Amino acid sequence: MKRNKLDLLIFILLVGIGVFFVSTKKSRPQNITSKKITITASFYPLAFLAKRIGDEYVDVINLTPAGAEPHDFEPTTKDMATIEKSSLLIMNGMGVEMYEKKLNEQLAGSSVKIVLAGKEFAIQDIVKDGTKRKDPHVWVDPVLYGKMAQKIAGEMGKLDTAHASEYKKNANQLVEELNSLDRSYKQELASCTLHKIVTAHTAFGYLAHRYGFEQIGISGISPEEEPSPKELKLITDFVKKEGVNHILLEELAPRVWGETVAAETGAQVLVLNPLEGITPDEEKDGVNYISIQKKNIESLKIALQCK
Repeated sequence: MKRNKLDLLIFILLVGIGVFFVSTKKSRPQNITSKKITITASFYPLAFLAKRIGDEYVDVINLTPAGAEPHDFEPTTKDMATIEKSSLLIMNGMGVEMYEKKLNEQLAGSSVKIVLAGKEFAIQDIVKDGTKRKDPHVWVDPVLYGKMAQKIAGEMGKLDTAHASEYKKNANQLVEELNSLDRSYKQELASCTLHKIVTAHTAFGYLAHRYGFEQIGISGISPEEEPSPKELKLITDFVKKEGVNHILLEELAPRVWGETVAAETGAQVLVLNPLEGITPDEEKDGVNYISIQKKNIESLKIALQCK
């Protein structure tokens, strides 16, 4: 009798161990085989979108290092190797990435999917020395940035169909935040004394168009473009004539010309961030697109003398 009971206990124990191993075996492959897709973004606002949309399902590499200016960044050989291992390369297009043509040629025939996130939403032109071109700074407008987010979510969903619904959901949540930013801009800039701002470079055309003011850029479409003495004089005269009390400069771009105008006119310097990148310290502190835009609203309220 005792022997039968012992045999029964051993049998039950063995069955339990077997069930444990079977269940463990079944659950393990989901963790082992769940491979993240690698996405390379050309600079900060595109990397921010990819991270927010992809969340836990993607690894995102920002090609432009923290603190660097994307207009004059050039990928290294190591960067090229990184790009070639990616499933998706997100660029803005229209000249922001000076290396766009070179990359297209080098990646021809590879499995890397290239997406130009801003190109189809570029609805404004910039004229410089009689030459007209599309303004590439689409991402500064929170509404258009939301459209870029949905475009990227769609492309990510094509590559990773298993998580397409999550990408769409994350993009929609981000769009809600961007719509809230849009409402804040409209509310805070609804009643202003001035309607023109002087900026380091002409990066804020879409923002100006949406919220009813005008930008006067000290340099051109790229912050590296050096204004001529004649252009500096025209801007200095404009500041004095129009009663502009603030020059809006950037943290990553050259400040010397803006500071020259400020010294000549007695205007104060404020920061208006074109969201092209963040500094290493900002990255550590968790600064992001949304928080920067909120600071931009405060700077514009001061510069435009809003109530």
